[in-house]
Amino acid sequence: MSTNNFWGKSRSTGMNVGLIVRVGLATLSLIGSMALAWTLLSPHQGAHASPNTSSPATTATSTPSPTPTPTGTSLPNLPPGPVHPTWYFAEGKVGQGFTEYLTIQNPDPANACNITIQYLLSSSTLNPISLTIQPNTRWTEGVNNDLGIAASSTSYQGVSTIVQVTNTPTCKGVVVERPIYFNNFFGISSGTDALGATRLGTD
Repeated sequence: MSTNNFWGKSRSTGMNVGLIVRVGLATLSLIGSMALAWTLLSPHQGAHASPNTSSPATTATSTPSPTPTPTGTSLPNLPPGPVHPTWYFAEGKVGQGFTEYLTIQNPDPANACNITIQYLLSSSTLNPISLTIQPNTRWTEGVNNDLGIAASSTSYQGVSTIVQVTNTPTCKGVVVERPIYFNNFFGISSGTDALGATRLGTD
């Protein structure tokens, strides 16, 4: 009795039959895959419009927007700012690297302002300096020039100041600030600005 039979045939014959069956199945599978791919990818399959019909191309159209017209707001009818006829500055300094200015603003659009600048020094009082500030104008007055002490001077002068309008009520008042710039003051170079006081204080 032979133990090498496979389906009633010898082992070698059974192996050949199995190989043929496997190759055949692989070939059928490959053919089926190709047929499916051809069906899915073929341009002639699926729902297509008739070659005699054509859909019109869609064209984007732009709607012109109206040109905006700027509309401004008229200037409000306000009083000419926080003005005052008299401004006080308690301290200032010129020389030894210090440069001091007085900036005087006349916001009145029509009337000029006549003013006097009174410098009060640590040891004396100078004669007042008279100026006319034109309408809607800011004037810069150099305190170093008025006192004759350059910023580069080794000496200095401490100074207090009174700025006063002399033609009220034609001029209702001005606005006065005092910028001071300094170089190498204890190793610092910078500046400061102060708005004047409109009334005297006790300290």
